Amino acid sequence: MTKEFDYSIDKTVFLSKSNFAEYIENMILESPGLTYFEAILKFSEESDKDPSELLAYMSEVLLEKVKRSAIENDLIKTDEATLEGF
Repeated sequence: MTKEFDYSIDKTVFLSKSNFAEYIENMILESPGLTYFEAILKFSEESDKDPSELLAYMSEVLLEKVKRSAIENDLIKTDEATLEGF
């Protein structure tokens, strides 16, 4: 049985690293062509959170995926690819 996932953003729900990563991964799966970087920005807009606030909810694995996505899509240069500049 597949677990149902609620894609609506409930601003009253406390984010954790695991449910934030699950939400972003599901956004990627449901929207072909959407990058991790774009998914984070979309989540930021929909939840009225600044992208810098979301760093606290990102696991190391998710951070690497976002960084790799930004590099591959020429949003940041390889030599600028630090989390401090993100």
